[in-house]
Amino acid sequence: MTAKRQHAEQQERSVTHAYEELAATMNPADTERVVLDTQISETLIEVMKNRLEYDVTVGTISTAKRAGASGMSRTDLLKEKVPTTGVQSIRVNVRGSYNDFDGFTHYLKALRTLPLAIVALKVEGKNFELGLRVYGN
Repeated sequence: MTAKRQHAEQQERSVTHAYEELAATMNPADTERVVLDTQISETLIEVMKNRLEYDVTVGTISTAKRAGASGMSRTDLLKEKVPTTGVQSIRVNVRGSYNDFDGFTHYLKALRTLPLAIVALKVEGKNFELGLRVYGN
């Protein structure tokens, strides 16, 4: 088996595990609803706020679905339904860099306290690309 294939399979297992972990914590029958519009706002605030504490530079933030010509889009157009649940999600991509790897790992841990999954992570040198899937109703 090639190293690339092994790496791809490991990433697939990691994403599957993250999804299962999140699915176990989210129950559509819960009485307390997490409103996705509010959650996406809070996530973006945390992405920007935490960068200062952990010495991370955020270059760009974008959604997986393309926005209009203005670069802006209503959140209801960005939402995707999570199959077999009452949950919806929005994919957010963050590109940036870090100065200290320990600070970067603490940055990621701080983001994991939010109702989101880290679905992609690419690190080259001190640059990173981070894929987040934010969940809510």
